Amino acid sequence: MKKAFRIIALILLVLMCFTACDTSDIPADTEPDEENTVSTSEGDVTDKQTEETNPADEPGKTTVVGSSADKKGWLYRQDNGVLVREVDIDSGKGGEAVEIIQITDTHISYMNDNDKKDPVLLDTYNTREWLRNAGGWRNAKRCLDSAVDADRVILTGDIIDYMSEGALEFVKNNIFDKYSNVNTVVGNHEVVKAMGEDIADADLPARMEYIGGYFTENVYYHSEVLGDKVMIIQLDNGSDSRFWESQIEPLREDLAIARKSGLVVLLFYHIPIATGNIKYAATKPIYDNGGGVRNFAAGIGVTNADSATAEVYNIITNNGDIIKGAFCGHVHNHYYTEITAKTASGEPTVIPQYMVASSAYDYGHMLKITVK
Repeated sequence: MKKAFRIIALILLVLMCFTACDTSDIPADTEPDEENTVSTSEGDVTDKQTEETNPADEPGKTTVVGSSADKKGWLYRQDNGVLVREVDIDSGKGGEAVEIIQITDTHISYMNDNDKKDPVLLDTYNTREWLRNAGGWRNAKRCLDSAVDADRVILTGDIIDYMSEGALEFVKNNIFDKYSNVNTVVGNHEVVKAMGEDIADADLPARMEYIGGYFTENVYYHSEVLGDKVMIIQLDNGSDSRFWESQIEPLREDLAIARKSGLVVLLFYHIPIATGNIKYAATKPIYDNGGGVRNFAAGIGVTNADSATAEVYNIITNNGDIIKGAFCGHVHNHYYTEITAKTASGEPTVIPQYMVASSAYDYGHMLKITVK
């Protein structure tokens, strides 16, 4: 009987230590558990996702999908398990390349004692089991650690799973304060306390301001030049599935500067924007985590285009000669589309749009952009 009591006491002690641990103590180097791992069984997609060692690949790159001969559909696994896509962009300027890593949809959730006093958050915690207690952190850290030498790492939204103080403190302490090369974009999960919450228009600005107290850049719009050859522009379209009036003039001015200076422009936002091309009405994933075929012909800029969104979309699609790529997440799978666009002189062109899988799946996912 005494032995049984000692065993029970030991179990209770372990549970108390786990509950009381600081967010920075959550193990980051262990392998993903079953909740973190997605098995795929989508017909021919499964066949494509069977790993094959491609002799033409570089050491440490094991092809999972496609071929390195066509990077638009190529996905490989690094030695640390992270699945990677690559994009090469020629700036025409030569010199040292700029490397940008995109990571998206980490969905880190964490609740502190203050959060548990909020009945809405507590209900979400009790019903939202996926990646509970920072379950997405292990994969996110694996991706971030492999990108420490990049010129910039851009997290394109849904960094946290829902708007809790604990989750925001967690990403600040473990990402923003520890990785100096990280930029952030807002997704649709950052602003909600409950899944599918319909936020009143009057409440959204206050929530965005609150998030902005933790995030590294302006939550609506941010731009910067890297290596005197590429301008990155971050636009919020995730918080309310649209663009904003406040983005119009900065975007127009930045594109004028980029054009005058001969800079390549790359856009980063959370939700894919409409391609305006019926070809993408039924787009198959490069790698399927369960989302399957999607319609990217419509969407932000076409079917849900208020005046501000329509204007931002118009500015983007009329500068297709200098905007060399658009990068987003939200759909949790890898896709590739092309946005119908024009050059400044009115000639038809396209803007490649890359959708990256959530880092929460498998052993992590990311996109490596090299501007030469």
